[in-house]
Amino acid sequence: YKCMEKIKLVLGILLGFTLSFFNASLLKNSTTKTDEQYIVTNSRNVFILDSVEFKLTSDSVLLYGNEDSYTELLYHYGSIHNGSKELLYYALIMADKYSYPEASYNIFGAIKDFKKNNTLLLSEMMRYYLLYGAKNGSSSSCFQLKEYYEKGILFERNQRKAKFYENKINEIYKIKWTK
Repeated sequence: YKCMEKIKLVLGILLGFTLSFFNASLLKNSTTKTDEQYIVTNSRNVFILDSVEFKLTSDSVLLYGNEDSYTELLYHYGSIHNGSKELLYYALIMADKYSYPEASYNIFGAIKDFKKNNTLLLSEMMRYYLLYGAKNGSSSSCFQLKEYYEKGILFERNQRKAKFYENKINEIYKIKWTK
């Protein structure tokens, strides 16, 4: 039984490499229609687990930290467009709960891809949460906003707004005496 599992894993790895080269050639030869690329693949050429296999494999990862099952999920999600986002959940569990080093590398790769493709989105999120934190009285957010407005980081340089957040920090830390 273990021998069959190893053979299945090796075949999955080989299939994954083959698919990556096959998909690369499809991307080069695919036609574009209104800036979108359509890729046609035969589902028999993709390493995708059926629903029963997926449930057993994902449970094995979540409950026991099974490295072979994690590898199967890696290939499963590797066969799906933007699958790295879905794999991230399992990678976080394998890295944090079971200290599996390859999962840490997969997390790094997912974050790197996300950062590369979503820099504007991340900047907007950073601005939003800094302003939201300051609005709700976070002295750390106010301090960061003061610094960012002074230096022109994430926001346009604005000394008036920097002073506003400096005053807000002072208000937060002002000692209030009661009788």
